[in-house]
Amino acid sequence: MRGFLARVPVPAAFVVLALLLGQRLLTMYRGPWASFLRPTREFLLAAAGHDSTRLARLGASKELIQRTLATAQLHPDQVGLDQLRLFNGQRSGDTTRVTFSHGGCTGGILVVTFVGTGSHPRIRDASLPCDVP
Repeated sequence: MRGFLARVPVPAAFVVLALLLGQRLLTMYRGPWASFLRPTREFLLAAAGHDSTRLARLGASKELIQRTLATAQLHPDQVGLDQLRLFNGQRSGDTTRVTFSHGGCTGGILVVTFVGTGSHPRIRDASLPCDVP
């Protein structure tokens, strides 16, 4: 009996860890912030392609477009999609701030502020990890 009890905690710990990780992944991709992943990806694709017209269609201001294009030119890895992971979000009225982890040079955090809800939220602001001042 003693040998059995000594072996039970290790597999049980793996099961608990797998359940918690699975729940976190489901929350990230099915949670209330998942609808903001598509426009963020579109924003980064437009920045990577230096497409100011597409950035404007996503709701970005002229200042944000200029800042984003400058960042994309100096740090192209900052607009890459391969390291983008939804982290969490916060809603206040019709404004939503969504935080992504991203392979960045200063902490790797991308924060995108959206206005509006539903299928077409508009981007008000974005703080890329290597924003040009």
